[in-house]
Amino acid sequence: MKEHLLQFFVPGIPRPGGSKRAFAIRKKDGSIGVRVADMGGNLTMTWRSTVADFARQAMQSHEPFTQAIVLEVLFRMPRPKAHFSHRTGEVSFRYELCLCTKRPDATKLLRAVEDALSGIVWHDDAQIVKQYVWKFYDVNPGAFITVSNADVFEVLQKRKEHVYREVQRKLTQDP
Repeated sequence: MKEHLLQFFVPGIPRPGGSKRAFAIRKKDGSIGVRVADMGGNLTMTWRSTVADFARQAMQSHEPFTQAIVLEVLFRMPRPKAHFSHRTGEVSFRYELCLCTKRPDATKLLRAVEDALSGIVWHDDAQIVKQYVWKFYDVNPGAFITVSNADVFEVLQKRKEHVYREVQRKLTQDP
C-alpha cells in the first residue's frame, strides 16, 4: 500500500513547461559554454512559482525526499464557455464529468510541475519512478498533487506478471 507523503492543491490555471533550447555562448575567458533557456514565457514562470510556493507550505520546512516516489497530478483545466447553460449559467449536465482533450498536453503540464517541485519536494526528477496524470475540466482550475512512497512490492508483482505472461507466450508458440 502506498503511503502518501504529501498532498496539496495549487489554485490557478495550469501552464505547460516550455520547450528547452540550448545556445552556445562565449565565456569571458574565451571558452565556449552552453546556456539552456526555457521557452515557456511569463505565464509558465508564474505558474511554476505558485506551485513552488504551495509546495513549500505543504513541506513545512522538511527536507526534500530522498527515496523513490510516485507522483500523481490531477489538472483541473478551466471550462470553456460552451460547457455552461446559457439560461442558468450552471455547468450543463452533459459536460459535468468531462476529460480535457485540448491543449496543452498532459506531459508538458507535468513538466512544469516537476520543474517547480525539484529541490523543494525531491532532490532530482530521477527519483520519480511512476507518474499518473489526468486533465479534466472544472470550474475551479488548478492542480491537485500527491507524492507517495514507491511500493517496491507492486513493482515486483508487475514484473512477476510480465515474466509469467512472457513464459506463457513462449510455451504456446509453435516450434
